[in-house]
Amino acid sequence: KPVAFLDVNGYFDSLFRFFDECVDAGLIMPAHRAMAQRASTVADALAIATAPAPSSPGKWTDPSVR
Repeated sequence: KPVAFLDVNGYFDSLFRFFDECVDAGLIMPAHRAMAQRASTVADALAIATAPAPSSPGKWTDPSVR
């Protein structure tokens, strides 16, 4: 299920940069990174939280993919 961050005045900018760096380093999958979403309004955050969940690629089970 996606996680909505109510991002007021760029409060979560550094957190989202960290998420992107984790993807670049291969620590998290891009599909999992996409689950963390920003919202600029409460209405947008509620829309994210109540939207149907996208299909998840699951966990890495093959060590060669890590």
